[in-house]
Amino acid sequence: MVVVRAKPHGHITDALVRQLESELAETLGCQLIEDTVPEWANKVARKTGVTPHSQPYGSEGAMMVMLGPERLPIQAGAWCCVKGPKVAWLFDAWPDKDSITIDWVEKLGIDRLLVTSKQSTNRLGAKLGVGRVGWFPETFSDIGFKSRPTAERDIDVMQMGRRYEPLHEALLPLGDRYLYEKEKGEVLFGSDEEFINALSRTKISVCYPSSMTHPE
Repeated sequence: MVVVRAKPHGHITDALVRQLESELAETLGCQLIEDTVPEWANKVARKTGVTPHSQPYGSEGAMMVMLGPERLPIQAGAWCCVKGPKVAWLFDAWPDKDSITIDWVEKLGIDRLLVTSKQSTNRLGAKLGVGRVGWFPETFSDIGFKSRPTAERDIDVMQMGRRYEPLHEALLPLGDRYLYEKEKGEVLFGSDEEFINALSRTKISVCYPSSMTHPE
């Protein structure tokens, strides 16, 4: 089996996905390859279920990391190039996107769908078949991260990503001791090293789900 890289889409998560793909390939002991299917071939694949792109991804199958079901059709051409079992590791498998997930899993012939939520596993398994959907939860490693004594931490609160406005308004009086995204989509850190350093300076780090920040 090979791990096929997701195509970048200009989002802050691109670098994190690439790191995850590298670690996944290393853990599984398999080759990591780029998705070289051009967009015109992806369009053909989305409409017909086949691709004129000639590069096969091996007879032993392939795995891809998808941050949401909308990413499945974006790499339709790559899925069509897989000659063996197709495995998708899907994040953000929200209930309101089940129709998209199921539609493209069926169209692309994905053999095994791995999701990070136990609830999503049970829900999608009931629709796609229990043997076709598996629970593959998120984990983390503290290797490479730093720590320092609380007294040396000059950031009281860091709110990553989406802002939860009630909390945000309450924290504004902290001034420079509160770190947050001032403009939507703003990249707070230019590198992983900057992010790691900021975490080591932070007493409390919070991140809210979209169900709270954007309940609509």
